[in-house]
Amino acid sequence: MEVIQWPRELLRHLSATYFLRFRSRSAGRALSGQEQIVSSGTASWEIRLDLSRQMNSRLMKEFDGYVAAMNGRANIAEFGVCDPFRYGERVSPAQRPFSDGTWFSDGTGHMVAGSEPLIISQAANRGDTTLHVSLTNPVRPGFRVGDEFSYDYFLYRVTGSGGDGLVQFEPRLRTDIPVGAMLITDPPVIRARFASDDEGQRARELLRYGAAISLNFVEAFDR
Repeated sequence: MEVIQWPRELLRHLSATYFLRFRSRSAGRALSGQEQIVSSGTASWEIRLDLSRQMNSRLMKEFDGYVAAMNGRANIAEFGVCDPFRYGERVSPAQRPFSDGTWFSDGTGHMVAGSEPLIISQAANRGDTTLHVSLTNPVRPGFRVGDEFSYDYFLYRVTGSGGDGLVQFEPRLRTDIPVGAMLITDPPVIRARFASDDEGQRARELLRYGAAISLNFVEAFDR
């Protein structure tokens, strides 16, 4: 089993659906035909990417190569969740202090490229649905309901937040998170399998836009 890191340019999409399925204990089938089973009450992500038509022959050939590297459901894809409304640098721009390490009186600094990371301020345990993040030094706005983040390549969606840095989310934590850990938000990154061995079928058409194509993924647990 390999982890295939998909370049962002190969997954340019017209629309993306990241859906948490709560009412099934199955998280898809592995290549052997065995189901990936998650415990009762644990949701799993189902992802659909409707890709834009691509006339660039180089990208079309690279796409076919990455599909082949996935070996059907045998390997795992790693890619960023490109949400246009994500918690990123427009919400929390990266900042730096003055040369002597001081900040402006309101606790902010000079804006630089990138987004300010959210840091865990209290340890969280596997199975939890809440955690606390640091919102100060420099000032960071809190998560908004509907924002998404990842940790250890597992994806989570915010369902509530509090003024003290409290964050409520789904699904339940897949792994422990220690104090000082950084949540990935710009963009979150997930690891998932093809939903079937037929994903990525594509016709090659000379001097014409390729036919529209969709990719379906299921969150990978057996990794």
